Amino acid sequence: ATGFEVSEDGKVYTIHLREDAVWSDGEPVTAQHFVDGISRLLSPELANDYAYVMFAVEGAAEYNAGELETLDSVVAVDDYTLQVTLTEALSYFDSILAFSTMHPIRLDVIEEFGEDWTQPGNFVSNGAYILAEHNPGENVVLTKNELYWDAANVAIETIELPIIIEPATSLAAFEAGEVDATNAMDAGYPGEETPRLIEEYPDNFVRLPRPGTYYLGFNTTAQHTNNVNLRRALSAAVDKRVILDDVDAKPWRIDAYGVIPPEIVGYQGKGEVGYEFDLEAAQGYLQAYMDEAGIGDPSEIVIELWYNKSGDNQSILEAVEAMWEANLGIDVRTVNVEWGTYLETLEECNVIGGGGF
Repeated sequence: ATGFEVSEDGKVYTIHLREDAVWSDGEPVTAQHFVDGISRLLSPELANDYAYVMFAVEGAAEYNAGELETLDSVVAVDDYTLQVTLTEALSYFDSILAFSTMHPIRLDVIEEFGEDWTQPGNFVSNGAYILAEHNPGENVVLTKNELYWDAANVAIETIELPIIIEPATSLAAFEAGEVDATNAMDAGYPGEETPRLIEEYPDNFVRLPRPGTYYLGFNTTAQHTNNVNLRRALSAAVDKRVILDDVDAKPWRIDAYGVIPPEIVGYQGKGEVGYEFDLEAAQGYLQAYMDEAGIGDPSEIVIELWYNKSGDNQSILEAVEAMWEANLGIDVRTVNVEWGTYLETLEECNVIGGGGF
């Protein structure tokens, strides 16, 4: 796009597309391709997990649910003008304009190749690169798209992306010079490596705000965690700084006390919301729960803590387990499962009204 305007009521976005953009097969990129992309994303048949991101668009939720046959709020005014109407004004919708849920699509390519439309040789791109190779589980190779509108400023001709499952293996490949860049840090390389890496690569370490909140959710319909005092005890018995400084070994991170993460508008810190580490208070909450529930010994309280195996989850959750057992005397049992199993279990919990783990 070259720019966009927003109506006075904040509900109508008019986006102007550049007229020199073409797909890798030479076809012009038009507003209709964006209409097709959004409509396909929201189609009930596709059942896309990210459809909800576009529910701010007027009629999008109803269209996704199969209650509307057409999505009239996303319109190609002409070949290079796209108009999107929202249900209400949203201050963050300009960010969604740059998100993948706004990507254009070529329905003619999908119709021609069916399920193979994303394979090398079939897939068309309107970006700086095209897909040259995809060897599942091994690698992806991208080559420069000579028809990209800004191809003159694309310096790298070929990008090879080896698929490395384990973050530690990816990090080792980076240090051995086998790869030029790695997202092992983002994916969760072993936390104990942090001090060494910062020391050995001081010029490479840059702290950038990436707002997000790591949290434990309680099943509020389960025994014990259905009581607010027990939940308060669990919260107050966790020393966040020990986890950040010693377990996760990322001392630059900020301990959070509410759902809104640090460093964004609306953040509330220590003393405003949530619970800071307070052993005396935690034990007081625990005793209040035990008196109410008629429990004589805290070891009678069994808490099952589910988590997935990715990143630093295991070391963090084992630290939480140790803190709960040492500070409260309760019986904590961790269950380490694969990501898919974790999501299925989480969804079951949501369905029955528990609200998560």
